[in-house]
Amino acid sequence: MSIPPAGFGRAFDLSSLTKPKVEVGASSSDEATVENFMTDYVARSKEKPVVLLAYSPRSAATVELRQLMANIAKEDNHSWIFGAINADTQVQLVQALKITAVPFAIAFINEQP
Repeated sequence: MSIPPAGFGRAFDLSSLTKPKVEVGASSSDEATVENFMTDYVARSKEKPVVLLAYSPRSAATVELRQLMANIAKEDNHSWIFGAINADTQVQLVQALKITAVPFAIAFINEQP
């Protein structure tokens, strides 16, 4: 009978192999939803340009882009309105805007895309 290799039979914690959770750094106050889309974004585009970004919390790159755009809007003294659409949870909004991939940005001026 052969001797098993060293370490054979030892347990390995597989939980360390999971992807790290991506933290959403921007505030939830800029989150566009089906409920607030018309009032907080489209209607307000008569006052200031509105830029909406569709992102996914599963993609670190799109979360980083969301934070960057939120910071730029803040640095511009909110001369334009930024909104973020979570493509994973706002499926109706994604379908209505015909978004097929993330990241995706769209601007509204005077209620027109």
